[in-house]
Amino acid sequence: MGLRKTEQEKQAEAFERSLAGQARLAYQHGDMFFQVQIPHAEVRRRVFVASGSAERLAGSSAGELGAIEAEGWRLEHANFVYVMTGQTSADRTGFTGQSTAVNGRVDGVYLFRRRPAPHPQSG
Repeated sequence: MGLRKTEQEKQAEAFERSLAGQARLAYQHGDMFFQVQIPHAEVRRRVFVASGSAERLAGSSAGELGAIEAEGWRLEHANFVYVMTGQTSADRTGFTGQSTAVNGRVDGVYLFRRRPAPHPQSG
């Protein structure tokens, strides 16, 4: 028979898989930098021959970034990239040309620098 995991063990494993858990592990290994890519917002864009529309679905990574900083890191740099996740094209019935639907998301790429450990005070 297999051993059943306690709730505390399950929570510890979930933390290890989280970004904050990965940041803690990197800090313990002595890494000087920690970089993550976090989805910031889903974006859907439908482009027509002469017009376009876009819809942004809000997302927030602030809680995750704060949890990483709590593990001994300082946010050094952030940038955003568009990641296309799909595209479909079709002939427009009754019009000339094509329509294209593009799906994707905006990801934040965050670079953290290790905070120096506090130095013990000299007596």
